[in-house]
Amino acid sequence: MDSAETVSETIREAILTILKPAVTPLTAAELRVRLRVRALRLAEYEILHALRCLRSEGSVRLERGRWSATAPFASACVPVPTARQFEE
Repeated sequence: MDSAETVSETIREAILTILKPAVTPLTAAELRVRLRVRALRLAEYEILHALRCLRSEGSVRLERGRWSATAPFASACVPVPTARQFEE
């Protein structure tokens, strides 16, 4: 595997791990800051390139300049009923 592919895959995974649990969509600049906290110092154009690749794969979407994970990857905020609630 090429080192450029490995770096790209690492960046994609890091972006998805940030976007999946995010409550609100994030801009590329916000993603850059969160990636920097994780010790990934990238230029905004590199992040945008990875985001566009992920969008072409259907993993993320862009709405009004903000990026979010698509439904299969997004965290669901649906409460799970407990056994006690079924008994009531």
